[in-house]
Amino acid sequence: MTNTWKKHNIKDGFCYTIEAGFLKLWLYKTKNELHTFSEHKSSEPREFIWSEIDDRISDLEWVRCIISQSSDSIAFTPTLPDRALVVRPEFAMKIPAGVSKDFHIGIPIWLKIMSADDKLILEIPSEILSNTWFGPMETGELCYALKSSILSQDEPLKPFLHKAICPVQISNESGEDLVLQRICLQVKNLAVYQGQNRLWTNKIHISYQGNEKNSKIKIEGPPLNKTEEMQLLTEPKEVADQNFVRRTFSSFKEIVGV
Repeated sequence: MTNTWKKHNIKDGFCYTIEAGFLKLWLYKTKNELHTFSEHKSSEPREFIWSEIDDRISDLEWVRCIISQSSDSIAFTPTLPDRALVVRPEFAMKIPAGVSKDFHIGIPIWLKIMSADDKLILEIPSEILSNTWFGPMETGELCYALKSSILSQDEPLKPFLHKAICPVQISNESGEDLVLQRICLQVKNLAVYQGQNRLWTNKIHISYQGNEKNSKIKIEGPPLNKTEEMQLLTEPKEVADQNFVRRTFSSFKEIVGV
């Protein structure tokens, strides 16, 4: 197990940086305040790095967060985006009627920063995602858009710490081919787990019923992996019924803003 998600000591008058994915976050502690500044870079994503630097950089546009004066540490936990995620595969994929297929989808995490007395200081994404709309204009929802590789279960995974791997099983229970162009995942209903080398979420089983019908969705427990012990890090933002129905698939023409 990695010790990334542990408490880190902070001292008055000291400045710290956190790097995760495309995020770089500065923190400065002074009495009962924690000053923060963040930026997202377009370079290659990085794994989690915690550093102490010598001085506070005065020309940054700091945001002042009030914390307990006795708060001498902060903790970081990974959490998932606060909206549904519309995933666009790099290439459209076809699942024939009556066929099931298992995939892995990498979801960029958010960092949840907590004070020593378990008060939320900040939630911030490790990667900036664009906005999109899923579904009809009258009844759809505002989501984040993610263009991502959707890997078959047997393809190798990269151990990037700024992404949680979501196992998804798609079963085509309709009488027609399912062409995967856009998949809407309700990530607010998923927990985050620490495996040996990477982060994981619950497994999602999606049963496609047809183009004009809602899909049947089942949220299962953590993925079963004989080589990795799973440790729960973050509970879901919203607890949903284990089984529910929702529109999940859409073609390019039905989505606005991607």
